[in-house]
Amino acid sequence: MHRTEKRTLTRARLIEAALNVFAFEGYEHATVDDIARAAGLSKGAFYFNFTTKEEILLELLRMWSDERAALLRTAYDAEYELATDSHGRKSYRGRTSTTRTDVAAPGLPFSLSFWSEPGMEQVTLKAASAYEAASRRRIPPPAFGPIPGESRTRSR
Repeated sequence: MHRTEKRTLTRARLIEAALNVFAFEGYEHATVDDIARAAGLSKGAFYFNFTTKEEILLELLRMWSDERAALLRTAYDAEYELATDSHGRKSYRGRTSTTRTDVAAPGLPFSLSFWSEPGMEQVTLKAASAYEAASRRRIPPPAFGPIPGESRTRSR
């Protein structure tokens, strides 16, 4: 077996092991030792292929997003309109968009939420940022202005 093929197989074993370890232990409780042991490899083999546990998580996210991106190539982003309810109150409401957006590979017409335990927000932000960079698609939240006819300050 050629060295390149062997490294590809080793990476695949580590990635599969990481997926299983993260699923059973959770990312925060999983260790590089756990991943290497589950793959039947040494810790050195892990570090030859990945620099950190975070890097293998980001590789899993990239692989997952690439698989999903292949499924859908068109997005219909949300549109909002100002509406008045039966009591005369105004609010913004989402409505079905008819504006088609062709998504360039590996664009993703779905969202992914990242959650974390208290105190681990930086890890979550780093993973979400890497995911956004890999997907090359981000739709910012709508910038709603003040509702016409309503004051911006509220009295108590």
